[in-house]
Amino acid sequence: PGIMRFGMHLAVAGVVVLFSLVNSVITTCKNEGDLPLSADGYQYNLTEFPVREATYREWWFFTVYDDVQNIGFCMGYNVADPSGIHGDQSALTSGMLWTDVKGDGSNFINITDEFAIEEFKATSDNASVSIGSYNHIRVLNESTYSVVGSSASSGVSWDLQYTKKAIPCRQEEQIKPIIEIDWISYMPSAIVSGSISFQGRVVPVASSGYHDHNWGAWPESKFNWIWAQYNDEQQDLAMVMGAYPIPLSSLHIGYAFLRYGDLNLKIGSLCGDSFSFSPLKFSEWRSHKYSVSNKVKIEGTEWQLEIEYNMIATGPNPGGRGLNLLVFEQVS
Repeated sequence: PGIMRFGMHLAVAGVVVLFSLVNSVITTCKNEGDLPLSADGYQYNLTEFPVREATYREWWFFTVYDDVQNIGFCMGYNVADPSGIHGDQSALTSGMLWTDVKGDGSNFINITDEFAIEEFKATSDNASVSIGSYNHIRVLNESTYSVVGSSASSGVSWDLQYTKKAIPCRQEEQIKPIIEIDWISYMPSAIVSGSISFQGRVVPVASSGYHDHNWGAWPESKFNWIWAQYNDEQQDLAMVMGAYPIPLSSLHIGYAFLRYGDLNLKIGSLCGDSFSFSPLKFSEWRSHKYSVSNKVKIEGTEWQLEIEYNMIATGPNPGGRGLNLLVFEQVS
């Protein structure tokens, strides 16, 4: 089977998050505080390792789910093989728009537009990115981004503003030079406003959203990961979870970042804690099996975190992040 990311979950309508804390400050493992704008900037640098250069990918990813408008949207601004050494240079905008999440969650519009590498521009100072003439991320200040784009292939366009509401999260997975996977969620929770246009409609958006940034060497069809995020800016709550299955077993290595008011916590097996990820129900797409209902439980001596989430809309991301990876996006 192809490699699947069972959940890139835009938002959660029925998640139960339970946690208890004995102490107000938990020092379980590395968990950086607020990060500078440069942490979300273009991270690529040329190395002497051919495998790393051939599989290098970098993308800035944004999601929003508007319960009132009943739409879900995700978009990635991507660059591949920026050195050009292996002839796979490209820039890409790719994502999905669910036009009726609650009615028919399988009714989505694929958004994929490919550009020459010369049309990709980025800076290491911050997340300012442009791809082609109509797709860009503009950093307005330390907390606010303008995210704009227009897809010739799908007819979808978007003009959104993201304002950060929670402290960033960062995770690194490195076995150099073969595997180098770095990830930062600069906005685990954000207030999103603006509009999305499709099929002759202009839909105003006023909801919560999420933004992360990934870069590194992604091994082709050899690496699987599971990811979920939940945020509620009204309650000042954000949670981001990542997990990796251990080959030839039913076990997972996983972690979660929790932001709640002044609480800034990282927990999971990477921090010496008990972590379990249990798929409760599966579905299939063209013989590829993926989970649509999951339970996560993390336990330590001073806290407990339990999450159960159920898919209400899903589909394979047309961008797929390249390298023959099959990525499933889900709204739960």
